[in-house]
Amino acid sequence: MGKGREIGAQLHAWLAGGDREPLQARRIEGVLLDALGSDPRLRGPVRDLALQPLLLTLLQETSPVARRSLLETLVQDLQATYAPAVLGELLDLLEAATGLPVGRRSSSDGATPLRTPPAAQPAGAPRRRPRRGSTQPWGQRFRDLPADLQPIAPGLALGFANALVFLWLGGELGRLLPRSWSSGLLLLLVLAVLQLLLVRPLARLRRDAPLTLADSSDPHRVWRWITAPWVHHRQGEALLNGLMLLILLGDTPLPLGQLLLRYLLTSLATMLPAVLLARRWLRYACWDGATGAVAALIALATGVSLLQWRPVSFPFGVLTVPVWVLFVVYGVIQLAWVLPRQHPDEMAPPRRRLFCSTWWWGTCWGLLWALLTRLQEWAEPLLRGTAAG
Repeated sequence: MGKGREIGAQLHAWLAGGDREPLQARRIEGVLLDALGSDPRLRGPVRDLALQPLLLTLLQETSPVARRSLLETLVQDLQATYAPAVLGELLDLLEAATGLPVGRRSSSDGATPLRTPPAAQPAGAPRRRPRRGSTQPWGQRFRDLPADLQPIAPGLALGFANALVFLWLGGELGRLLPRSWSSGLLLLLVLAVLQLLLVRPLARLRRDAPLTLADSSDPHRVWRWITAPWVHHRQGEALLNGLMLLILLGDTPLPLGQLLLRYLLTSLATMLPAVLLARRWLRYACWDGATGAVAALIALATGVSLLQWRPVSFPFGVLTVPVWVLFVVYGVIQLAWVLPRQHPDEMAPPRRRLFCSTWWWGTCWGLLWALLTRLQEWAEPLLRGTAAG
């Protein structure tokens, strides 16, 4: 018996036992998660399934025809969301819990459900955009961009509003900072304290706070767009990013409010394209921490050094660290984390995992900003000459 069928059987037994008054989504969630145990692969999908209003309606419905229609609608919703391996477990769960069969066919990825033809879809069935591959023309991709942004728009809006709140909060707290403290040191201290709390007191938040692919468009998990830049699920990455922030921002003259605003907006700008591409290409992805912001800072300094053809270095104790050393060392370590598969069901090639990482987009945005800055410097004499003439 697979894990999904085992969980479904326990839910069926719980429902048959009569201890279900009142039947609520949170109670269903508790039963399913207790039956699941500690399997991290299915925890998110099982929790999301438990909180689906369709599942609650299905379990409360008594009419066989209505139950079958609700099940088909729920299956179509799951088909548009999950990878085949996870999808198969969820369908096994539904079969065991409801006692209703779900049509399947064999494929190279294993058993997957038969898709209902568009003309035969029940009324009111959710219609989600299918994931598209790299063969789609670029013009069509740009035309589809508004539709691609729509599912993640609440998260983006909340992340932007959160950055503005921290701009105000940082301005108020900045007045209380000792003169010998820089805003960069305070940011590093906050990240370090949060990471230490996540080791034991808030260990569950360490699992729930990062933004995952499955949660990126979930309105019930929209808060993860706020928490993702503040936590690291890898302790090694937290140490590396902390060291880089100490080197890059240890003596920054920026006010605290401005630093927090730039940190959060840069993190948001690196997550946005990574999430959009991951929704097209990947089955599993996770974004968290300061990686995007750190990569953007290093790339910006590297771009300035190359375009202005002058060395850029950062003081670190008795050392002076050239920016190209940071660029190479940080890039190599990030590639070692990004390129390998992070999930056994993830079959995308390494280059796609690279393009869906915040490190890649932080590097791209940093280099682009350096180029725009240099172009502005070149254009200023021409503009002044035109104005004088």
